[in-house]
Amino acid sequence: VEEEITKMLKDAKVDFDWQKDKAAYEKWVKDKTKESVVLFENQLRHLIQLENLRKQVLETFKPTVTEEEAKTEFINEYNTMELELKQFDQLKDAQDFYVKMQDPKSWEEQAKKDPKFFAHPGFVSFEFLINMWKIPKDDLYKMLKMKVNDIYPPIPIYKGYGVMRILKIRPAVEADFPKMRDSYFKQVELLKKYVELNSWLKKLKSEAGIIVYPKPANPVKNSK
Repeated sequence: VEEEITKMLKDAKVDFDWQKDKAAYEKWVKDKTKESVVLFENQLRHLIQLENLRKQVLETFKPTVTEEEAKTEFINEYNTMELELKQFDQLKDAQDFYVKMQDPKSWEEQAKKDPKFFAHPGFVSFEFLINMWKIPKDDLYKMLKMKVNDIYPPIPIYKGYGVMRILKIRPAVEADFPKMRDSYFKQVELLKKYVELNSWLKKLKSEAGIIVYPKPANPVKNSK
C-alpha cells in the first residue's frame, strides 16, 4: 500500500513527503477522493489484494500454443492495410452503393465532393481491423490479393455493413517470423490465459449466487 501511495503521489507531482507531512497528505486525499485517509487506504488495500488474486489465478492457467497460432498472430500484426470505408445500416443500401462505385473514379469523385463521406481507419494491422472494426479475417486476406484502388463488396463490420476501397497494402514478411517466434508464443499464451480468466470469473460469479435487489422507489411525500 505504501509503495502504491508513493507512486500515486509521485505521478501527481506533489511537493510534500506524505509519510512525514500527514496534514498535507490528509488534505490531498480529501481533495482528490472526498474520503478519509483510513477509508482511502482500505479501498486501496482491497484493490491491491484483488489484483494480486487476479495475477495468481492467471498463472494457474497453462494453455497450449501451436506453431500455427503463433505464426498467425505474427502475420495478423504485420499484414498492414489502409482502407477507405463507407458504412451502411442496411445490406441493400451497401449493395446498391457498391454497384455504383465499382469504378474507382466514381469513388474518387465522391471523396472530393465530401472528404468526410468515408471513414479512414488508417494504415493499420489486420489485428486492429479485426478487433476494432470487426472486419472478418477471411475478407482481409482476400483484399490482400487485390490491387490498390480496388473496391471490395459489402461485408459486415462493427456496425452494419461496409464497402471499402483499398488504398495501401504491405504484406507481412513471413521469413521474419523465426526471430520473433518466442515472443509471439508468449503473446498468444497470454491472450489465451485472459480468455480462461474471463470464463473463470463468469463461473465464479454464477456460483456466488449474487442477488441484485432493485432500488426502492422514492417515497412520495404527503402534501399538507
